[in-house]
Amino acid sequence: REVRDRMTHGVRVLVFPEGTVGDGKRLLRYRTGGFEAVAGMPDSFVLPVYMRAAEVEGSADPARLETAMVWIPGETMLRHAWRLVGQKSTTVELRIGQPIPTGKADRKILAEAAKRSTERLASLCDVRVDA
Repeated sequence: REVRDRMTHGVRVLVFPEGTVGDGKRLLRYRTGGFEAVAGMPDSFVLPVYMRAAEVEGSADPARLETAMVWIPGETMLRHAWRLVGQKSTTVELRIGQPIPTGKADRKILAEAAKRSTERLASLCDVRVDA
């Protein structure tokens, strides 16, 4: 209720719907709880976004990119943050999907629609390989 109240006052909310960490090679199941605050809200929407590392310190080496931003299982939050800020540069690619209206949708429908959209966005990303 608090999140929904803030949203009605113009506060935007960012949700990582997988709710856990994976190997970064595929999207995990979307948990629906993050969509509850916006479900059925008139004049609102969910905006699917897919983000991936495109280069790390000038390299597009797939092995390096694979672990550049993901939270490696077993890694502490401090170690993860230290690894991220320790990179001299990271170029990310963002893909932004079409807004999904929330007015007539429940949290499960929103989660399913967001995941389908994010999967489409992920399929558009070409992994660049240095020759």
